[in-house]
Amino acid sequence: MTRADLVTKISLRMDVSKKEAELYLNSFLESVVSGLQRGERVVIQGFGSFSMRTYPAREAKKPLTGEMLLLPERSKPVFHPGRELRERVNNGSYACEKAPTPRRRLRISVQNIMDSAVV
Repeated sequence: MTRADLVTKISLRMDVSKKEAELYLNSFLESVVSGLQRGERVVIQGFGSFSMRTYPAREAKKPLTGEMLLLPERSKPVFHPGRELRERVNNGSYACEKAPTPRRRLRISVQNIMDSAVV
């Protein structure tokens, strides 16, 4: 689902224009981002929570040259789905679909072909 699809769904569900729906979506996203920037944990009851995870500085090797680099400390937003979201997704239509069964491989050797050939 793209951002445009989400705006369309919001506008249809709330019976508002697409401009208003985009304003609602932008307001929501801005609120989540600003909370994360302040170091807060953003919890949406029944959906999940957003938080920031900090990774320490480390050394890494540049693959092409083998040169060692010092990567600085960095932060990354993390989403933890809530129980209700997990249950709804797992009990949905996707959980009922079975994975396709793998095809069997047929092993053929030259000896097998020679043995079965009629001369």
